[in-house]
Amino acid sequence: MKFLTFLFLFSFPLLSSEKNIPADYKIKLKSKKEFTDSFKHLDGLLKLVNTSPEFTLYEALPYRNKDLLQKELQKDLIEKRYEFFFYKNTVKMKEKDLEMLKKSIFDKKSYSAFRGFKKCGGYKPTFSLYFHRCDVEVHICLGCHEAKFFHKGKEVYCNYSHEGFQKIKDMLYLYRVNSPRRIMENPIK
Repeated sequence: MKFLTFLFLFSFPLLSSEKNIPADYKIKLKSKKEFTDSFKHLDGLLKLVNTSPEFTLYEALPYRNKDLLQKELQKDLIEKRYEFFFYKNTVKMKEKDLEMLKKSIFDKKSYSAFRGFKKCGGYKPTFSLYFHRCDVEVHICLGCHEAKFFHKGKEVYCNYSHEGFQKIKDMLYLYRVNSPRRIMENPIK
């Protein structure tokens, strides 16, 4: 059943609303070594992001609850962004939270090289930040404390450092506004 759910999720024909994300984009990096080696490209992507402080925040579908996920996939208001599904309607943030998130995203100390696969069932993003001007997208998983950066075919995978993660986790959970999952569970501590 898990395999069938996986096939369904990744063959679902949705287009991204952003013209720069191919609907059929396939994640390139597969091994722990490739993930770890990609960290050397983080500095360049952070410089790009710093030149484009405006971003759009997207909320991911509730991947960790298969029943809710199946229900949400039936809705029209979803799109595929780098192999993952997000709600099309964007999330508006309070100014103080926006500034805190920017500081965390822009700070290299918020990240460390990928240390290995977690036992949480695999990477599933919670949010996506799309930086329009520089065409960089950052997926953040609040479950496994990881971030993935995408830019013109380049991928960088990294862990969110404990300090960086602590700054944003509780604040970001307040912005789970689309997913019915937020009503059913407490934020990850």
